[in-house]
Amino acid sequence: MSIDVGTERLYAELIGHNSLSEASEMTETIVLCHGVGGNHASWFQQVPYFASHFRVLTWDQRGFGNSSNKAGLASPAQAVTDLRAIVEKANLGRVHLVGQSMGGWAALGYALKFPGDVRSLVLSDSLGGMFTDSSRAALDAHVAARNSAASLPPVLGTNAAIADDFVKRRPALAFLFQQIASFSPAVPPDALSQLRRAEVSIDAVAALEIPMLFILGDCDHVFPPEAARDIVARIPQAELTLVAGAGHSAYFERPEQFNRALLEHLTAHRGP
Repeated sequence: MSIDVGTERLYAELIGHNSLSEASEMTETIVLCHGVGGNHASWFQQVPYFASHFRVLTWDQRGFGNSSNKAGLASPAQAVTDLRAIVEKANLGRVHLVGQSMGGWAALGYALKFPGDVRSLVLSDSLGGMFTDSSRAALDAHVAARNSAASLPPVLGTNAAIADDFVKRRPALAFLFQQIASFSPAVPPDALSQLRRAEVSIDAVAALEIPMLFILGDCDHVFPPEAARDIVARIPQAELTLVAGAGHSAYFERPEQFNRALLEHLTAHRGP
């Protein structure tokens, strides 16, 4: 599915229960929002798992995967506008949102702007723009590391967004993770810096009446678990699940554990 927003063409895929042509009101939809190193293809270990019970929407933010960024206007705020256009075109109604890393900014921004259209919200290895002193420092270090690595030749299977153990344990998948990132030639060069500047009020999120789940790898150095604990403690409707042995990409590194935790959350919050 493609949709034109201004000068850009955005790409999305809607797969799963009742098929695309049967948008039943009885079928709820999960929207998966990718991170900086990904695109719609990143979710290949989630889509088949959830598609027998939900409709699953994956999409590419501007400059990622199959979505264009000719005007160079990609930003966290623009991602919210683009996601709204996709949800409306597909007539999805109220959705469950899952945001991985950068995708957490889009998911949380959407929930803040359209709270009545969100059934539940999951931030995966993401704080969605809610910062503490420790999370600011960790993200700044990650941005610096990525900038330094950009001028170096790639090393097989290595990526700051996955744990070193994953590279040793699943070298082929670690290499695939690296290659998926290369499918996004128009990624805004300042994508991470934009995230750093797009801060969200924790108090505003705490005021939402939307069930939330944070899923983080316990080895995530980009958004450390201790920073998430500090934030979750201030949001009454939020819970935290840690995925053992995963780095910044729990959905990719430990899909079985990630999928079980996500399914438990979604099942608990299905309904009218």
